[in-house]
Amino acid sequence: MKFPNVKEIKTLEASMKGVLEGSAELILNFNPLEKDGKSRKTKGEIYKRPTSSFPLDLHVWYLFDQKAKPASVIIYNWGLYNPSFNANENVELLRELNKKEVEFVAHFNSLYQDFVQKHGDPLPTDTDIDEPHILLKSCFWEKEDRFIKLKLEFTRKLNDFPGIGYQTNNFKIEVVVSSKAEI
Repeated sequence: MKFPNVKEIKTLEASMKGVLEGSAELILNFNPLEKDGKSRKTKGEIYKRPTSSFPLDLHVWYLFDQKAKPASVIIYNWGLYNPSFNANENVELLRELNKKEVEFVAHFNSLYQDFVQKHGDPLPTDTDIDEPHILLKSCFWEKEDRFIKLKLEFTRKLNDFPGIGYQTNNFKIEVVVSSKAEI
């Protein structure tokens, strides 16, 4: 996989009907398999792609290492952690999403099957949590030139904590592809 530069991203997103939604600065570990890996500051652009069959639109985050010209990390995020979202102002949406566990699991499983067909079995991990209040699933693939992470987070019981409200609730499926060239 070739990681795109800014011009290629703009062309790709135009062809996918992506709309520039915002920008972000994150401190990110480029190797998702290392818990204490070297984190670096990244800057990036976030594009929103409309979807029709899933409850949340896809946001694609293109993150650039300060030194790199092509994107170093690409995050495909069907979730709420995007520039304009405020959970406390969207409680009804959270309640609706809380009823969509079947759709989230089906979408995750579909992506998982696609990845297994394309990349083989994932690395063995013990990161899954299946509790009455939350469902978490994570899978990792290590390829010659990149790392791939597939993750599902689904809040089964909405939390409303004093002082922060609904901010800790999460409903997302995320695919993170990070370049080994940037490690």
